[in-house]
Amino acid sequence: MRFKGECTWCPGWAQWYNSEGKAGEEPPKEVKRLLTLYERMQEVLSEKERIRLGKEILKSNAENLWTIGTVGLVPHPVVVRNNLRNIPEKGYWGWDLMRLNAYHPEQFFFKNK
Repeated sequence: MRFKGECTWCPGWAQWYNSEGKAGEEPPKEVKRLLTLYERMQEVLSEKERIRLGKEILKSNAENLWTIGTVGLVPHPVVVRNNLRNIPEKGYWGWDLMRLNAYHPEQFFFKNK
């Protein structure tokens, strides 16, 4: 499974991965191992095995510190129409919250005027 979003901290590696090695920059051996673990997590049926693979990815991320986040979960204005309802008054906007997913957008609705 290829990435379906943007990758701002390692765009060359993401381009290499998404193009199956035809473009971008080949990542180090450990990153390629993590990509393999990520792919395996997408297809394995056992929850126990997915958790094991996820823990292995997190362990590598902690040991290698691929990126250092400097700012996160900061308030960010979001503009909505007056008749859009069930929107939280305050919240956070960030990639780690998958933008609005934490606020259950499936429950947003438009009120008829």
